Amino acid sequence: MTLDSSLEAEKSTIIGIIERIREKSTSKDFIAKYKKKPSDFTRSREIEFKDVINFILGKTGASLDFEVLNYFKDCEKSVSSSAFCQARDKIKYTAFEALLKETSNEIPVFNTFNGYRIIAYDGMKGEVPTRKKLRGKYAVTAKKLQFHAVAEYDVLNRCYTNAVFKGGTTDERSAATKMIKAHKYEGPEIRVHLKFWGRHNWTLFLSCSRCFC
Repeated sequence: MTLDSSLEAEKSTIIGIIERIREKSTSKDFIAKYKKKPSDFTRSREIEFKDVINFILGKTGASLDFEVLNYFKDCEKSVSSSAFCQARDKIKYTAFEALLKETSNEIPVFNTFNGYRIIAYDGMKGEVPTRKKLRGKYAVTAKKLQFHAVAEYDVLNRCYTNAVFKGGTTDERSAATKMIKAHKYEGPEIRVHLKFWGRHNWTLFLSCSRCFC
């Protein structure tokens, strides 16, 4: 495959995934399954279910106020950051898990290392706003609410294929094992998990096909 044809294939894949997300985010069945209350998103409002999905997936890392203004001005809507946060709170986070799992399975494996797909596992911790309604769902560390996420990443094809999110701390090896059991790729792979443990600078796990050591 030439560079030009490879780029065209990747472009086609990305467009297909965007269209699939658009299709799902407007599906009545998908909306009914992943909205928190039956009464949510039932009336015509400035912020629709699809707006929340598209906005979050397209965030660039700028301030919320700027991104809300920039997104909704193209839709010719006047929306405040507070109104968007209220709409976002009406959708279950599992909606994004479902979209990730479904679309990641559609991404072709263009790039390999000697025929092996390279999959990496790594975790990160972060903080969420200290709000009363979030207490009890997240671990409290230094008076801050903390989450722990572990991701599965296709290194050579530059895409995430799965993730585990916990409102607290989690064992990263167990999380990686859980993702491997749900893994659907049938070809040969090398799976790498790099993590500080005990007195070791790092621990490296390698596996081929469906084994994990």
